[in-house]
Amino acid sequence: MQTRPWKFILVALTVSCVVWGADPLVGTFKLNAEKSKLHNPVQSETLKVDLIAPNTYRSVIDIVNTKGEKRHTEVIRIADGKEHPVEAVNRPLGDTQIASPGLRKVVLKKDGKVVSEMEIKASPEGHIVTQTGTDANGKPYKDVIVWERQ
Repeated sequence: MQTRPWKFILVALTVSCVVWGADPLVGTFKLNAEKSKLHNPVQSETLKVDLIAPNTYRSVIDIVNTKGEKRHTEVIRIADGKEHPVEAVNRPLGDTQIASPGLRKVVLKKDGKVVSEMEIKASPEGHIVTQTGTDANGKPYKDVIVWERQ
């Protein structure tokens, strides 16, 4: 059976389009604690982001704090620039959120007041998230979170 060269070209083009067109937000990431600046340090943290519908992302976050306690969080974000209720397991401090198209900025609100803002810079290697806000005790914070693609 003879292989036709056009089949190889078609496969190569298809793989290239998938790789080049991939959303850099989607994937599995591990926290680089040494490069990050966190107001609440952790032992480890992993993040898995999936695109579950157009402009709709699901983030699964697993954290092990400095005491060895585990926390699992899942959040759905609709990245359309409109305010939506927070859909989450172990949801964050807010009850509504606004996620920009492309999920580059997320604003979290509680009772109509902004409690957290995230600026997300995504690349094929990972994410850098700058998060500012007010914690559960009312204290302001600023975190720089460095996620590396796994």
